Order: sequence, then C-alpha cells, then structure tokens
Amino acid sequence: MRIVLSAAAEADIEHILLYYSEKLSFDVAQLLVSSIFSQLEALSDFPERIRPSERVSGARELVLRRIPYIAFVRLNTQAAHIEVLNIVHTARNFPA
Repeated sequence: MRIVLSAAAEADIEHILLYYSEKLSFDVAQLLVSSIFSQLEALSDFPERIRPSERVSGARELVLRRIPYIAFVRLNTQAAHIEVLNIVHTARNFPA
C-alpha cells in the first residue's frame, strides 16, 4: 500500500519542521521528519497492526517510536493506499 498525506498532515509536517528548526536545529528537524516518514512507510506491509482510534472515527493510530507524536491514518484497501490524516503531538488534546 502506498502512503498518501492529506493537506492537514502536510501542514502538520511543515509545522514540525519549522518548530524544531527554530527550537533546536534544521538538522534535528530533518531527522525527526525522516523518522516520521520511515515509520509511516513501514505501515505499507501490514497496516492493520496499529490500533483503531477511539478519537477519530474510522481511523487508526500509529504511536511513533522515540518521538512524541501520533499519526492518525485511514486505510483504503480498495484504492490500496494509507491516508495520513494528521500527525499530532502527544501533549495535544486531539481532536479538540
């Protein structure tokens, strides 16, 4: 299955990149975003392994390893893709 980012997920990635670039460094921000993408891409083999979301109807939650974020995804088996809906910091009350 291929990974497709929603407009909201793209905005989340841009925000993460800008925030960590300002707070730490651009290199750290790139490593963080790279980690997010590699973990999302790993879903393509077996996307059902992540838990169904209790917060977003019809979605699943990927708790990202070693970083404080959760990716909300929706599986579309007919179109053979995984849509990334949002990437949210774990401290955030989502959806609010």
